[in-house]
Amino acid sequence: METFRIAPGAPAAGKTLSELRLREQIVVTILAIQRHGETLINPWGGTMLHAGDMLITLGKPMQFAEAAPFFRG
Repeated sequence: METFRIAPGAPAAGKTLSELRLREQIVVTILAIQRHGETLINPWGGTMLHAGDMLITLGKPMQFAEAAPFFRG
């Protein structure tokens, strides 16, 4: 498991989980999103990601390295 915070201006900001296709392309699964003190567990593909969101993900170290640029500004 790994956590990522979406930085302002990151490629993931303003996109849905389906648009990112992390599970299909990199095999990283987003288990939950922490936003404004709330935790969205098992978010669906239409969930919009925002700068500041903390993502709790499942994958392997190499996959996390591939996913990281999506969350950096």
